[in-house]
Amino acid sequence: MEEKIKNSELYLNSVLGEKSNFSAPKDYFNNIENRFFISLAEQNIPNKDGFSTPNSYFDSLENSILSKVKSKEKTIKVISLKQRFYKIIPAAIAASIALFISINYFTNKNTEINFDNLAQTDIENWFLESSSNITSEDIATFINVDDINVNDFAYTNIDDDDIEDYIIYNENTTLLNEIN
Repeated sequence: MEEKIKNSELYLNSVLGEKSNFSAPKDYFNNIENRFFISLAEQNIPNKDGFSTPNSYFDSLENSILSKVKSKEKTIKVISLKQRFYKIIPAAIAASIALFISINYFTNKNTEINFDNLAQTDIENWFLESSSNITSEDIATFINVDDINVNDFAYTNIDDDDIEDYIIYNENTTLLNEIN
């Protein structure tokens, strides 16, 4: 039993002191596996360079690249734009003269536009399209009162539906106020 006491940790610490030759640094066993695989990988890496260049390779490199890149001089065909313009200008002048003559020759300057030349349907269409801008007072200014006879309106037939539509769709309420 005395041997057990001599081999105990407390006994060894008391004889050798706190530090012994068999102690491991802190976290040594946590990182040992990684360090082992790293040292194996380092042993497999060769110590010499993998690539080698021939002697005086970089001295002649620039000349060899430039000799491969230099293009052979080619003769370039130059087309003058002046010659093309000189060919096009007479054709453009002839076309513009023909256009000028045809416009002046075929245009009839003698026709004047007046109410006699307009068709009745054109006048009606103009009134229908621009009726939103024309009021009944504007139309009344164009009518000559001296030519109107009361008998012209006496025998006109107006349907009840037309009168009803006029009252419904006309916003002028003065007629309804006069009836009441």
